[in-house]
Amino acid sequence: MTASHRIQSLMELGLTDMESRIYAFLLGESPATGYKISKAIGKPTANTYKSLESLEEKGVLLVEKGERKHYRAVPHEEMLDRFERKFLMLKQSAAEALATVDAPKWDDHVYHIHSSEQVYARFQTMLEQAEQFAIIDIFPGPLTRLQPVIEAGAARGLQIILKVYEETNIKGVRTVLKPHASRVRRKWKGQWINVVADSAELLLAFLSEDRKEVHQAVWTMSPFLSVLYQIGLLSEVTLDAIGTTLESGDDLEAVRDLIDDYQAQTNQPLKGYAALQSLME
Repeated sequence: MTASHRIQSLMELGLTDMESRIYAFLLGESPATGYKISKAIGKPTANTYKSLESLEEKGVLLVEKGERKHYRAVPHEEMLDRFERKFLMLKQSAAEALATVDAPKWDDHVYHIHSSEQVYARFQTMLEQAEQFAIIDIFPGPLTRLQPVIEAGAARGLQIILKVYEETNIKGVRTVLKPHASRVRRKWKGQWINVVADSAELLLAFLSEDRKEVHQAVWTMSPFLSVLYQIGLLSEVTLDAIGTTLESGDDLEAVRDLIDDYQAQTNQPLKGYAALQSLME
């Protein structure tokens, strides 16, 4: 890793640019006086000493209180542990403060998402908050990243249907392999994640092939759009399952079972259906 990358990573932890430069220098050059440090990083001495005081208060420097102060960086593992403990304390404090805020029940706006990390975070939040049912249409790349989230949802009793594009087996999850999946993957130059939770929330995301960029992604709590997309995705999954059943040579009774299952799914009293009905009253 280059020096600029080290400084950038320290700044992302909350240190200032100068604090990051000082700490990075001292990791390899401890102990050193404030004067030596200021010359090494090319910053004014007065500003350097102010940053050294700040770093000492943050507990990431050791100081020899002699006639001429010498500074030593604590090992980076110790520094990271200290920052982690502080973050967890702040997180707990913030959670307690924010828990008293009543979030809006729902709205029908469609929000655009421009970061792949935010897509993954929104997916995780949706599954963690879902109470009954989720149906997911997902390509292999995102599935690798999100499989633990899906497994956790199934483990707590969430009913999940998963439409996949390569052989997948997740305990407690009903998976349906898209027929001719390789053909679909060749056609779409990217990776998608589509999910409806409780027919009340909808996330549609199309990522680049390396999953680093977002071609387009939207999220909404619109009950109408969520219910409509869930019905469409359930229909598509059922049709795929029927096609696979017929190709495998199973009898018509198996097809009838799939149709009965589809009808049972569409008749579930889910949160989104209830919200939609309340709008029509």
